[in-house]
Amino acid sequence: MRPLNCLEANERELWQAAHEAWGLDCKVSAMQDDANEKKAKVHAAKGDTAAARQLLEPGDAPPEPIARSYIEIRGTTYIPRVCLALLGGTQPGKIQQYVRDAVAGGSGDDGLLQRFGLTVWPDIAGEFKYVDQWPDTPAKQTAWAVFERLAQLQPATDTEAVIWRFSPGAQALFIEWIVPGIVHETELVRALAMGDYLRTHANRLYAAAVIPETTNAATLLVKIKSGKLADRDGVMPDSFTPRQVALKHWAGLATPDAVRKAADVLADFEYLRRDVVQSADPLGRGRPSDRYLINPAVFKAVQHELAGTAESWQNAR
Repeated sequence: MRPLNCLEANERELWQAAHEAWGLDCKVSAMQDDANEKKAKVHAAKGDTAAARQLLEPGDAPPEPIARSYIEIRGTTYIPRVCLALLGGTQPGKIQQYVRDAVAGGSGDDGLLQRFGLTVWPDIAGEFKYVDQWPDTPAKQTAWAVFERLAQLQPATDTEAVIWRFSPGAQALFIEWIVPGIVHETELVRALAMGDYLRTHANRLYAAAVIPETTNAATLLVKIKSGKLADRDGVMPDSFTPRQVALKHWAGLATPDAVRKAADVLADFEYLRRDVVQSADPLGRGRPSDRYLINPAVFKAVQHELAGTAESWQNAR
């Protein structure tokens, strides 16, 4: 693309100069029209209509120059140097759905996910820990100094970026490293360790698409154990249908099919039992539906946890 980029940049400079000249020509033409209008008023006052009409005839407006394009871009916005850096986070439920769409292909596969090379999925402890302490002031000041330094960076000129080069000592060190073509053991071990570390996080990220049923099964089990399936009166049902769960629009469980796949995983581990309910139509019309019975041991485990929590509270009091 470099030859085309050079042609595009040169064409843009020529077009910019021609466009500025065209703008001046337009101003001169507008001034000439104003002068002709004043003269036409004088002739009209004298009754010389023909002369007035001749002065008011529109002149040949200079055509606006059009830049020749060598590269197809979307729209007409020209950006000399495009550089984007993104830093942020999102909720697991949101990213899981996005990863599924990206891996499945189609309209959801827009290529954006693959451009995030350093993606991490941190370990979040399930227990809440209250922390009330003053932030690390020196670390905060150091981080702030980095932002201040970056904010002070300026381009070499209005049209040229700053070019960062090695110092003589750094250049010599780089040449010594690259010319022999030898990557020493220390550098290789560090690179492999970094690759292994990032791979584990990438596996977590793409697991939402590779094994979504497992992730959704864990989500469904947490919802069951926390009593999220209870009705308005707080009564926990002993069974449910995929449609009932899908109506709650939980992340990864927004469709009956997704709920069914997650529930089948839990059934494999005996948290649930799948029953096929035949249609009640006396003529046998209609398809059978799935209903999942919740293993009573799940509720016993929850009750045991609640009892233990209550006992600890009593002891604390």
